Formats: sequence, C-alpha cells, structure tokens
Amino acid sequence: MIIFIIFYVIFFALLMVTSYNQKYRRYYVPAKALTSLVFVLAAFFNMKGQFSWTWMAAFIFCFLGDVFLGLDEKKNVTANFILGLSSFVLGHLFFIMTIDQIVKFHFKDLIVPIGMMIFTFFLTKHPKFHVKGHKIPILIYSFIVSLLCVKGIDIFQYHLSCLKIMIGAFLFCISDFILLFMYFYEDKVKILKFLNLLTYYSATMLLAMSVICVG
Repeated sequence: MIIFIIFYVIFFALLMVTSYNQKYRRYYVPAKALTSLVFVLAAFFNMKGQFSWTWMAAFIFCFLGDVFLGLDEKKNVTANFILGLSSFVLGHLFFIMTIDQIVKFHFKDLIVPIGMMIFTFFLTKHPKFHVKGHKIPILIYSFIVSLLCVKGIDIFQYHLSCLKIMIGAFLFCISDFILLFMYFYEDKVKILKFLNLLTYYSATMLLAMSVICVG
C-alpha cells in the first residue's frame, strides 16, 4: 500500500496546483480523476482474496462523483453537479450496505442522520445560502452521509481494528459539509477547497486501506 500512498500524495499535490493556479486550471479534471483512480486501485488490490463487490462499487461511484463535480468547475450547479451528487449518494449507500453485512441496521442509527437533516434544513435557510431548487437533494445527501458516519462508529464498536473506517466516514462527513458552503454559500473562501479535498481524499484512502475489516 506504500506505493499507492506515494502516488496519492503526488497526484494530490498536482491537484492542488491545478486548483489554485489559473495557468494549469485546464488540467484540474484529469488531475482529480488520476487522484481518485488511486483510491479505486488501492481498494481493489487491498481486498485480495476478500473481494466485496458492494465495497468496490462504492469507490467506483465516488470516482464518478469526482469526475462529474470536477466538470462542474464554475460551481454553476449544473447537470454535472446533480450527476456528481447522485454518484456520491450511491457510493455512500454501497459503503453502508457493506458495513451493514457485519453490523446490522438498528433504528437508533437514524437519530443522528435525522438530526443532521433538520440542522441542514435550518442552516440553508440563512439568507447567505442560495440552494434554490436543490434543497431536497441536499437534505437527502446530508441524511445519507450522516448515516455512513454512524455506521462507521458502529463497525468500530464491533471491532476495534476498523478504526480507519470510522475516521474515514467522519472525514467524509466533514468534507461534504464544507462542500455545502463551497457551492451554496454567498461568501467564497478559497481555503475551503483545499480543506474539502484534503478531508475527502484522506477519507477515501482510509476506507480503501480498511477493506480487510469488511471483506
């Protein structure tokens, strides 16, 4: 896995260059796709004899989500944004399905996701948020990413060796919360993009390195 981490760091550095340097902006989508491809390959090779198609599907849909959101460079909330959001929803659902094979769903798992959905609802009513007709997709997404975070805690409690899954799921939640401000908040802060990508790619690599727990 060391080789994957090395490539991950290299491609992530290139991604940062294309994100903040207008001269190389046209390479942003390829750089994003290459960085994401690394976690897909890392997940595949880390599974070895414990292959899980649902776990693998989660990474593939995250990869697709990255490409679609990358194509929505100007944050115009176009069809690419909807495709990206849909891909991530499917990716999260496949992560949750895989974990559920080990730690079964319980109604108490819904408490935090419902709370986060309510919080997001009121947060986006702030006058500086402009979600327009995307309120329902955003609320659904906040519910699902919060449920993944809860399931990450569940599997860690089931087996302490799954710490990376719990941390990865938590970082996923932080990354998506930042994304909400990047796309829909009136005041743009440049460092948010770095924090979003850093937490997201840390999350996906941690999950890719954790497949042994759920194989």
